[in-house]
Amino acid sequence: MFTLYEFISPYSFLMAILWSSLFIVASILLQKMKVAFKYSLFPISFLLVLSILRMFLTIEIPGAIIVPTTNAYADALNFLTKPLLKAPLLGTEVTIIQICIILWVAVGAYLLVRHIRRHIRNQKILQLLDANRDFDAEKLLQSAANRKIHKLKIYRTANINVPILTGIAKPAIYLPDIDFPEEELKGILLHEYTHYKNKDLLLMAIVDAMCILFWWNPLVYL
Repeated sequence: MFTLYEFISPYSFLMAILWSSLFIVASILLQKMKVAFKYSLFPISFLLVLSILRMFLTIEIPGAIIVPTTNAYADALNFLTKPLLKAPLLGTEVTIIQICIILWVAVGAYLLVRHIRRHIRNQKILQLLDANRDFDAEKLLQSAANRKIHKLKIYRTANINVPILTGIAKPAIYLPDIDFPEEELKGILLHEYTHYKNKDLLLMAIVDAMCILFWWNPLVYL
């Protein structure tokens, strides 16, 4: 019978903890470094994918020298594979690592479902804003940014009090229905456009994915 323990080994479990911690620290450093985000997005995404793959794949490098296992590592493996509960229905014993993985998946699934429900609720709220396309604001933004901007739409609505940038696939700026002075409106639009250009919404999505996947790691909440 297939078991989680056969799919994820104790070694991969420990490496997942190590790699996820390194990934989180690297993400924090990249965000704090004075480097344009477009150059740090790829490393962050790559580290996230690598952290996930490392949990399931055993990477063997040709010509690698095998280092003898230390007592601490052996003790950790023995602890993780120690039978904790009996499962008569499965005809086997449940180990500590299996309980950890089941808990990991269960909490992660709960957080994912909660995040999806919150996203759907936010999308419904946007649909109820009764917003109208503001072509004049779009022309003003293109003039201020000195470039043509095709994907980013601008809307006005009386149902919000502050500007909002939303959407990764279909980005849009929602403005409150206030008669801003032209220079102030230009500053607001450029500010939101900077968030759009720097892919801040995509960064937030990656951070959310990191929090869902590695919810058990305290570094993720820094």
